[in-house]
Amino acid sequence: MNKRRFFAVLQINLNFVKKLKSNTIMDIMCINDTFSPEQMAVIPNRPQKDKLYSIRDVVKSSMGTGLLLNEIENPHNGWAEMSGTKFTFEPNFNINRFANLNGDMLTYEMVKEVISVKA
Repeated sequence: MNKRRFFAVLQINLNFVKKLKSNTIMDIMCINDTFSPEQMAVIPNRPQKDKLYSIRDVVKSSMGTGLLLNEIENPHNGWAEMSGTKFTFEPNFNINRFANLNGDMLTYEMVKEVISVKA
């Protein structure tokens, strides 16, 4: 392979990786780390204000839109019932607790395309 072709292929691969990364990871900042005593009792690991996080998954529930974060994992100690079936789930954090890196509040439309990527 000649030098010119090598660098052309390398550039195509780098562009693909940049595109893939931009489509799969969204960095966000916690802007609200206030939790009730009840929440603190059942959620041992919580986001801290002004720290950066990346989204692991987006969850829609009766409480609105929630986020699971790559940097924080919690035990599946939440309970829910759907169609008569009870199941456990990992507690998630309301989207209103976070902003993007420009300081804009997050919306479901901003995060719905985030693909789950485990760090």
